[in-house]
Amino acid sequence: MHSEPEGAFFPISAEMSADIAITRLKESGFVKISASESYGVIEHILENGQMKEFQP
Repeated sequence: MHSEPEGAFFPISAEMSADIAITRLKESGFVKISASESYGVIEHILENGQMKEFQP
């Protein structure tokens, strides 16, 4: 499962979080998102993930 510890969406260290790319999307009105609650260490992802700007 993808949300298990050490899985792609549940990094448990700064090193694992560095492999995640975070893309900032341009605002263009209403966006509908369907998601469910999950557990993880978001601080690792935000501090160590690769921040990228949206490029159409």
